[in-house]
Amino acid sequence: MMRQIRVVFLPFFALLSPFVLAQAKEQKAATVFIQGYAETEACAPIRPENAAQNTKPRTVKFAFLVDEEGKVQQAKLTKSSGDKLLDKATLDAWANCVFHPASQDGHTRISWVMLSYKWTPALQ
Repeated sequence: MMRQIRVVFLPFFALLSPFVLAQAKEQKAATVFIQGYAETEACAPIRPENAAQNTKPRTVKFAFLVDEEGKVQQAKLTKSSGDKLLDKATLDAWANCVFHPASQDGHTRISWVMLSYKWTPALQ
C-alpha cells in the first residue's frame, strides 16, 4: 500500500515571521517628522530701490529657527546673493513671516527651516 505525502509550500518570509515579529516588538514605533514651512507668496520680499540691477538671477540661501508657534527665533544667511541689499531684504521679509511649525508624532516642535529665494532681474 502506498502512503500519500502532502507537501505544503510556504513563502520564505513565513519561515521568518516569528523572528520578524519578535524584532518588531523590541523596536519602538517609527516617528513621523514633518518639516516646518511658510507660504512663499505671503513672505516674498520687495526689491530694494538701491539694489543692483543685474541681468542674471541671484539666489539667497538662509536658515530660520522656528518655534512651536511658527515664529522665527533666529535667522542666519547661509549663502549670499552677492548683493547685501538683496540679502537683507530677503532675510527681513522671511524673518517676519509666520511659519507652519515642524511636528513630530503630532506635536509641534522647534526646528531649523532651510530656504532659498531667487531674485530675478528687474524689468526695465
